[in-house]
Amino acid sequence: RTLTQSEVNYANIEREALAIAWACQRLEEFIVGKPITIETDHKPLLQLLQTTQLTDLTPRLQRLRLRLLRYSYRLQYTPGKHLVTADCLSRDPMPCDTTKDELSEEVNAYVQAIFEHIPTTDSNINKIHQAQTDDELIQSVMKYTVEGWEIPITNMNLRDYFNIREELSVVNGLLMRGQRIVVPASLRSEMLHRIHMGHLGVTKCRYRARGSLWWPKMSVDIEEFCKQCQKCQETRINPKEPLLPSTLPERPWHTLHLDLYKFSGKWFLVITDIYSRYFEIASLSNLTSGEVIKKCKSAFSRFGIPVIVRSDGGGQFQTTESSEFQRFARDYGFTHIKSSPYFPQANRAAEAAVKIAKTILKKNENDDPYLALLAYRNTLIPELGRSPSQLLMGRQLRDTVPTHPDLLLGHKDEEFVARDRQRRLRGKRGYDERHRTKTLSDLHEGDKVWITDLRKQGIVTGRCNEPRSYWVLPTGSQSPLRRNRANLIPEYVSPRLQPMLTTNNSRIPLTLPVAHNQPHNHESMEPTDTELLSGLPSGDATTSLEHALPDTRQREANSHQAVDSPRSAFSGATDSPKTNHPSNGQQVVTSPRRTRSGRLIKTPARLDL
Repeated sequence: RTLTQSEVNYANIEREALAIAWACQRLEEFIVGKPITIETDHKPLLQLLQTTQLTDLTPRLQRLRLRLLRYSYRLQYTPGKHLVTADCLSRDPMPCDTTKDELSEEVNAYVQAIFEHIPTTDSNINKIHQAQTDDELIQSVMKYTVEGWEIPITNMNLRDYFNIREELSVVNGLLMRGQRIVVPASLRSEMLHRIHMGHLGVTKCRYRARGSLWWPKMSVDIEEFCKQCQKCQETRINPKEPLLPSTLPERPWHTLHLDLYKFSGKWFLVITDIYSRYFEIASLSNLTSGEVIKKCKSAFSRFGIPVIVRSDGGGQFQTTESSEFQRFARDYGFTHIKSSPYFPQANRAAEAAVKIAKTILKKNENDDPYLALLAYRNTLIPELGRSPSQLLMGRQLRDTVPTHPDLLLGHKDEEFVARDRQRRLRGKRGYDERHRTKTLSDLHEGDKVWITDLRKQGIVTGRCNEPRSYWVLPTGSQSPLRRNRANLIPEYVSPRLQPMLTTNNSRIPLTLPVAHNQPHNHESMEPTDTELLSGLPSGDATTSLEHALPDTRQREANSHQAVDSPRSAFSGATDSPKTNHPSNGQQVVTSPRRTRSGRLIKTPARLDL
């Protein structure tokens, strides 16, 4: 047949679909109830009329596909040059006798079926119907949907509905967008709580809502509601941050990492040199600071006093002004830096050395472990082209393996620094890609956060000297704690949803004890097992870099100064008990207390104004 005046304006793909629909209706008596194959030379129709969701089609294609729902058909693509019969008949078409409203019955039946199969109860339908009736904006949209839209739109609140006007319909007094119910503003808060029931993520909540509900900017509201959920903030895990690039120390035995470990019922101290990957193992008779200091002095007497010593902040390495290890640092003139608690990656060099040391001791439990250590120190690191002894002492050590005397002579190698820099950059790129790192936002003083290891709320009171490290005051505590950014999740409150939502989430009290500002330094991420001791028996590890160091003369000048401690940042620390001055004039003496980790906490004396 020929095309009507309106069908002439159809797009080409719509005309091809119209031909299939009209042919099926024309031959209805012969094909109803039987599987049929329809050949077409328009390949896009194979997906549009078979697999594509009906709601994803344009309104005109929806109507054409509705006409085909009663037939059991399968589309097959055939090039036009092989459809000779259809091409021949198209050259002498019959006059068109199609009526304008022949689809009204099918469309009404389809819409009624959608309404009857909405996944909700009658009480919810009645509740939404009543809310739509009370909503003036929804009533205006329903009026325009039935009577036609005014162009241009004068009410800006109607613009979101005008853009989807072809998808809107009124079924039994209920405004719908396709198969989804339009939710009025008064019920959106309740719907958000229902959608987020089970505390699913943003993406899954969106999938859940898009199946049956719609309102303007629904996706944005769902995302902000999920971010604001208190439970989700408490259980969320921060993504890995990009690795902080660091540089190699300027000379051997410049930066050391210390750590303790237990093996076969005995405790050992590991001292690792970052530059050479050379480490010393010392057996400890007890776990006091004095025993650790004695072993450090023994190592320093052989290789010299370092400029920087890093530790994990254990009880033996307290940095308060009155602590024994801090006095040792002042007397010997080196800077002691602690890593953040519950963040071993910052002291990764020592952790890698501990793994190697345990492997050596375990494999040589019945042999001489000192020869095993000598073999490790003389073994070439493939990525660096040098052994730890060559990097530290500039020469190979004589061991049980016959060695040419020339190899025992020291020599200076300039190539090592350039090769190490390239290897560290490759390691950073691999780490960032492997962990899909993401830079976390900076925290500021007064920010409310969730402390993941303590499972408590807290408030940021300042920034530490090291990078990505903050002082945090937990709820109900008077003593601030130091935590890395990876252990802190900031609280998110949506300014847009706050007026509409009524939640009973507990909030952190805004009243804080006075705390002095903390200095700002940088804490670097340390090299991993593979970077430090590659080529030796060690487990898989990620690569990390040493943090860039300041000018040598500045470091030497600063090395004779006391290091700022977390205690001194908040109060003047002394060995005597502290005295508080309440408003009534009486002095209250508070004794120091010791935490579960062994740290000595002294309450600061505050000035009562």
